[in-house]
Formats: sequence, structure tokens, C-alpha cells
Amino acid sequence: MARESLKILIVEDDEDDAFFIKDILKEGLGEPAPLIDHYSSIGSSLEQLNPFHYDLAMFDYRLGEINGIELLRNIRKQGCDIPIILFTGQGDQEVAVEAMKSGATDYITKAKLSAESVTQSIRYALGLRKEAELRKHAEEKLKKSHVDLTLANQELQASMEKLKTAQNQILRSEKLAGIGRMVAGVCHEILNPLNIISGHSQSLLIERNKDGELCNDLTSIMEEIQRISKIISSLLKFSRQGNMEFKKSDIRKELESVLSLVEKEMQWEGIQTIRKFDSNTLSVYIDTDGIRQVFLNIFNNAKFAMQGGVFTVSTEVLTPR
Repeated sequence: MARESLKILIVEDDEDDAFFIKDILKEGLGEPAPLIDHYSSIGSSLEQLNPFHYDLAMFDYRLGEINGIELLRNIRKQGCDIPIILFTGQGDQEVAVEAMKSGATDYITKAKLSAESVTQSIRYALGLRKEAELRKHAEEKLKKSHVDLTLANQELQASMEKLKTAQNQILRSEKLAGIGRMVAGVCHEILNPLNIISGHSQSLLIERNKDGELCNDLTSIMEEIQRISKIISSLLKFSRQGNMEFKKSDIRKELESVLSLVEKEMQWEGIQTIRKFDSNTLSVYIDTDGIRQVFLNIFNNAKFAMQGGVFTVSTEVLTPR
């Protein structure tokens, strides 16, 4: 790829010196020849020149109304950071130091002007400019990386919060599962002696079938045992928590299992429970644990809302129109 011509600004009030500088620039830089703009008047240079348009600027220190350092400072105040080389006289070390402090990139004494010295100074100045641009680019890239890292950290924090919420939900589920296992264990502990009582009651009922009063008592005991057993069996079903499992089941059966849990409590509240179940089979694919929980919530809400009265549960098969 061909190298582009350098755009160079020269501010020099001595025409002979300006001609000499342009000549050695063309000689030292070679092809492609540099594009040089020369201003001899400081007034015109300040009003007309646009320093941002150039790759490099070269000022003489002695310019008449103001010196090259003042011009240099004016350029820097505009926010222009192009390389600027200052020409000084022989032995002007204080001027050179002041120029460097004011933002000059390099300086050359006019007594040592040559194609070699100018070329070397320009390459040095452009090298510093390139280095500054690379450093600025690296800083911007680092800043962007920092922003990206901050965003990534925020996303990580959000993910951690979601994970924490999920962990809490798992812990709650595990606690509920633990409660379910405990309920199941208690139910089994109750069922074992209940079965023994039921067995002995049946034996007594067979042996004492001639004693009418005792038979009535034993029959009543057996009925209550069956009722307790039914309640515990229903409670056991509710204690088995797990993933949703869809299977074919009769809605009437699920309704009955839940009603058996709440019916006695409704009686205590003065609520009569009436069943009006459709005689047709109502088998559908459902998550039985989930549907029982839904029914239980509905029945409990009704129990709390009613002040006595009749609670009717009915089923009906509807055919699509």
C-alpha cells in the first residue's frame, strides 16, 4: 500500500529560511513529496490555518509580533495534538526547554538544519504521535473491557440471585417433601395399631354375634375404624409429593377422596355436604396429586366463606357443540 503524502504546516517569516526548509523537507522525505503550506504572517496563520488539517507543524521561534512558543500554546489550547517542531537559534537552550514544557514535540537549531536532521526529527515526532495514538487506543480498549467486565459482573450477580432463589425454592420443596415423609410415617404408625384393633373387633363381632347390644357397639367401632382408615389413606395420598405425573383417573374418585377429608369439619361448622355425581364415568388424564390439591383449596375456601347451609358438589359430562 502506497504511503500517503505528509501534510506539513510551516510558520516562518523569513522567506529565505522558509524556502530552504521546504527544499530540505522534499529532499529528506523523498517520495511521495510532502504537501507543504507556508505562512509568513502570524496574523494570517492564526485566522486562516486549521492545525487539525495537518500531520505535522514546524514553527520558527522568532516571528515578530509573537514568538513560536506563544503560537504553540495557542495551538494546544485548541485541543490540537499534532507533532510540532520548533526552530531555535544557536545557544537558545532556555527557549528549547520552555518549548518542550509548552507542548513542543522536538526542536532543531537552525545552524544544524539539514535533510538528515529534519528527517530524523520528523520521524521521531511522528513516532511519538503514533505511540500516543496506540496508547490512547489501548486505554479505550481497556476502558471498554472494563465496561464489558462490569456488565458481565452485573449479569453474573443477577444469575447468582436467580440461582439463590432457585436454591431456596429447592430447600422449601425439600422441607415440604420432608414433612410429607413425616406425615406418611405417622400415618403408617397409626394404621398398624388400627389394623390390629380392627382385627380384634371383627373377631369379637363373630364370637359375640348373639349379644345384640355388644354387636351394635362392635359394629359402631368397626365403622369408625373404617372411617379413620379412609381419612389416613387419603392423607397418605396427599403426603406423596413429587413431579407432575399425568395418568387416567376418574374425577369422581378424586373428588370423593378430598371430600372425605373435609366433610367432618364441614359438619362441625353446620354445613351439610351433598354429592350429585354424574353416573357416567369421568375418566381423564390428570396429575392426581395436583387436582386433589385444587379441590382441597376450593372446599376449604367454601368452608371458610359459608355460615352453615348446604354445600353441593356435582359433576356433569358436557359434550362439545
